[in-house]
Amino acid sequence: MTDTLTSSTAKNAESTTSTSTSATAGSETPKAGSALTSPRFVRYLAELCGTTLVVFVVLIAGAMTTMTSDLTLVALAAFVVYTAASYVFGHVSGAHLNPAVTLAAALTGRLDWLDALGYLISQVLGGLLGACAVIPIINSMASWYLTRMQSSGQTQTTASAAKLKTNFWTAITNGYGSSAGHTMNTDLAGAIVLEIIASLIIVMVAMRALRPNGIARRNSSLLVGAAYAAGSFTTVAFTGAALNPARATGAAIIASANGYKGALQQLWVFWVVPLLAGAIVGLILVIAESAKAGKTADAQPAQADSSDQDHAADASSSATEEDEDKAAEPIHKSDEERDIQDFNTVIKQDTADLSTVESDSDEDMNIDYVDKKSAKNADKNEPKDGE
Repeated sequence: MTDTLTSSTAKNAESTTSTSTSATAGSETPKAGSALTSPRFVRYLAELCGTTLVVFVVLIAGAMTTMTSDLTLVALAAFVVYTAASYVFGHVSGAHLNPAVTLAAALTGRLDWLDALGYLISQVLGGLLGACAVIPIINSMASWYLTRMQSSGQTQTTASAAKLKTNFWTAITNGYGSSAGHTMNTDLAGAIVLEIIASLIIVMVAMRALRPNGIARRNSSLLVGAAYAAGSFTTVAFTGAALNPARATGAAIIASANGYKGALQQLWVFWVVPLLAGAIVGLILVIAESAKAGKTADAQPAQADSSDQDHAADASSSATEEDEDKAAEPIHKSDEERDIQDFNTVIKQDTADLSTVESDSDEDMNIDYVDKKSAKNADKNEPKDGE
């Protein structure tokens, strides 16, 4: 009976260890189509709220340039709001806040395609909500500015007052050429070059801020904010600093509904260009990570025989960073997987305790063991010759 129980316990321990190992291995490497740690609703809500906040602040800053003519205000606003949103929502959804970043994350396996679709919808809805929230603010700004002009002796007709209000909506939309209403006119080629370079910088920094398991790295929010600030500063005078299809869509739809008829004509540019930048960065990362994985596998035997201290230090630093990436709880891990892993850990501990108890019981109940132990004690107690 004891042997049967011991054999059964050993099999259970092996099965538990195997299940725990497979669950842990599956959690370390995110796979396309797997669920994220937080419920989908929570992650989508995080993207919705984060994008709403970002679009609201950036559009308010754009509208204020109509009165102040200070274009650096848009870059400063982009830096502050993207930094804050990345810091707040990075641990929940990765804080993409931009369809271009989501596309790159999906291409590199940091996000599965079903969640990428959910992120995209949430971001566009967030852009619309952020633009809707700007409506009363812009109406108040236009009324205040009109009253100020009238008090200074400048007579305004109904048509000129309506045009003044339209100017505020023109300032927050994205476009190129003389009809866009921005300070520096540019053609389609110029707009594409400016937007794609700025978008490449933003997507590269955003992807560097995400671990391979999809979680935002610590202290990366400032870098994300700085990337958006640099992109905004470069493009705001030419295209209104789109950089984000969700921002451009929200502003264009709401501006068109409030009297700016040309708001939607050039919107396609500010979808195609950022998504192209996201695809480029995603494909480059896929190639680079594949090459790095192959190089690491080939370099393992040579590393074992190397005695170069500098090389060892670099390898140790790289290993530490990879360990941190694996140690972080992946956002591609489902609640069921975490529950199974916790259950397996408890079962493994109980099995170990049971094995210890059974071992002690076997020693007490085994007659041969007791007889041998008694004989051994008797030999010790017998007086030796000459004593």
